Amino acid sequence: MKKIVIKTTAITLAILVVLVALVYGALALFAPLTLAKLYDGAGNYKLATVYYERQYEKTGDTADLYTLCLKLDEYSDGERAVTYLELLTDDDSASFNDFCTSVDGENFTGRISTKEYLYGKLVKAVCVSKGVTYAVELADELTSAEYTDYNPFYVLIIDRVINLDTTELSFVKTTIEAKLSYLSGTALTNAQNDLQIIAEKLS
Repeated sequence: MKKIVIKTTAITLAILVVLVALVYGALALFAPLTLAKLYDGAGNYKLATVYYERQYEKTGDTADLYTLCLKLDEYSDGERAVTYLELLTDDDSASFNDFCTSVDGENFTGRISTKEYLYGKLVKAVCVSKGVTYAVELADELTSAEYTDYNPFYVLIIDRVINLDTTELSFVKTTIEAKLSYLSGTALTNAQNDLQIIAEKLS
């Protein structure tokens, strides 16, 4: 009798293991977002981002790409963050601008816009994975059309994790100063504010 109970229990457990494996496999294949949210809630960054990545690969949807970009850590996962942030920002395309506007909403009153946040995150990821020179060159490019309050230069120079040294800050300073001749209005004020922050850090 005892052997029958043990055998029945073992069979039941085996069936449960197979069922769990099948359900997990089905979710991974057909509903990776469900697993992404599950692991995200459990604080498992590695598996969460794997399934957020699979969700985007499955749908190709901009909203899923945006979620992946938000979840990727620009400091510990810089190269992967750069890959997907570059896909999303897409050289300041009209579709990217429209997407950011839709995320912010018509009555946006926040301090930093979606576009500013993503540009800043991209520049930080580039700095971590490729170096300060590439990050500053990218920031220069991204501020060629508009120089906002929370522009990539500002995000880079105030970041406490990256913590630019005096040589790097001087490089940023020179790059910003080269833009002053063609900036005006609010853009010029923002650039001058950034230069003031650098001056205080260098003093």
